[in-house]
Amino acid sequence: MSKIASLKDFGIPVPSPAPASTDHLIVYYGASPMTPSYSQAARIDVGAVSGLSTKTDSAGVLCYDDPISQELPTGLSGSYDFVFTLMDASGNEGDFSPPITVTIDTTVPPTLGQPVQL
Repeated sequence: MSKIASLKDFGIPVPSPAPASTDHLIVYYGASPMTPSYSQAARIDVGAVSGLSTKTDSAGVLCYDDPISQELPTGLSGSYDFVFTLMDASGNEGDFSPPITVTIDTTVPPTLGQPVQL
């Protein structure tokens, strides 16, 4: 069985001061290079920040842990940009984060032939 490496989760630094627990983390994505727009359809509402797990990165920065590989639609392949913003309870969004560019590789490795004893 061939295996494709899944996209790693993203760590988004928790701003200071921390946002209200009801604020939602929003992910915008598109083929790289992407200029994000608040009206674009390719976006994911990850949910309220109070429901997100956090991790501390290697530099000691507290980050929201976003399981991006579980949220994306199937069939994406190639180089994509991801940007993040926070949305308050009134639906107002903050500024976009700098983009994270990743390559989504869904190419299945070739199957090996029958081994032979040399």
